[in-house]
Amino acid sequence: MKNQASKNDENFNTKAKILDIAIELFAEKSYHQVTVRDIKNQVGISTGGLFYYFDSKLEIAKESLFQWMKNAYNPLYRSIDENSNPKKNLEELINFSIDLFMKRPKIMRFFLELYEVEVQNKNKSPKMLQIFNEFIAFIKNLMESYKIPNPKYKAHLLVACLDGLMFQYIFSKYTKVWLEKDILKQEMFELFIKNLKTK
Repeated sequence: MKNQASKNDENFNTKAKILDIAIELFAEKSYHQVTVRDIKNQVGISTGGLFYYFDSKLEIAKESLFQWMKNAYNPLYRSIDENSNPKKNLEELINFSIDLFMKRPKIMRFFLELYEVEVQNKNKSPKMLQIFNEFIAFIKNLMESYKIPNPKYKAHLLVACLDGLMFQYIFSKYTKVWLEKDILKQEMFELFIKNLKTK
């Protein structure tokens, strides 16, 4: 029994290591530039060992991104207290989201790249949709708990603004348009929080 538990822990740790290494490789290079050999060499296992845990490079890519996004946003989800001030919580959400894509723009670029790969493969990409739908649902439920009018539409508008800012930030090195983080946050607060009304 103890040996089985130890084996399960080893499998879990190896799988987690694969995902941790893969997401950094994909972010630093790109989905198409990273090979299975790159991943297995960095992890230190055989090709067969890698495919014991995953069926393909695409599966590794999707799972690594899903786990990274989940781990990135879990602290936010835990810190939001629905019983506290709604403006404070929404401000924290905006702060967190802007900080995240500014700190890790390469991860966000990989997110967009992987979405394009999925579209080309004509996949519905349940993992990608799950990331998006969970974030939308979280904001919508938060707004509903504060009895904010039209929470569904406000949630989608807020996410659309955050996504748009992410696009602009990723492409800023090409457009040469540099946006100050603190000013961006302040403008977002003005749009979505300053005149926030509850029912």
